Amino acid sequence: MATVKKILGDYTIQSVGTQSNVNINTNTLTVNGNMIVNGTTTTIESTNTVIYDNQIELNANLSPTAPPLPIQSGIIVNRGTGALAQLIWDETTKSWLINTPGNPSSSLSAVAITSSSGGLQITGNLDLKQYTLYTSTQSQLTIDSNVSIKNSNVAPGATAGYNTIYTTTPPASSPRDSGVFVTNTTKQGAQLSTKNQALLYSLIFF
Repeated sequence: MATVKKILGDYTIQSVGTQSNVNINTNTLTVNGNMIVNGTTTTIESTNTVIYDNQIELNANLSPTAPPLPIQSGIIVNRGTGALAQLIWDETTKSWLINTPGNPSSSLSAVAITSSSGGLQITGNLDLKQYTLYTSTQSQLTIDSNVSIKNSNVAPGATAGYNTIYTTTPPASSPRDSGVFVTNTTKQGAQLSTKNQALLYSLIFF
């Protein structure tokens, strides 16, 4: 039988002792309205927690005009016997930090830094694991600086629709060799000529 308790004004349940607790033993507790918890610690012992919010704000009580520094805020995962896994934002360095697997939880390293131009700088190696690096808004991928390609002892196989560029260390006996090769479905290991090599060929064959 349902029981409805109607009140007019505020309704307060207050324990007499400072160490007294209020326990509500029920199958489901529904709060139709906002809920404010004024306490130091909120502990949720549920197995699965479903949150409808698409954004979660941390450090919401900080002043937007003069936040105290340094600020580190983020997510910490308890892995049991292993070191804690952390994803931390560091306000001092304007960077995202993670702890390196196998290192103590206090060992944090930067993985991404916001640059003054508004871009995102990757501070470590970028391992795409056979995924493709591409631009979806332009016909070409622009690189503003030099590109270094590690020398390979084994020529890669051809990939349909692509030109694969690889490098080797030119032998000392062939100082004019570039060491830069291209492989595709029609040419295997074609070396790109240097300026000196092209000039030499033009003198010999023309």
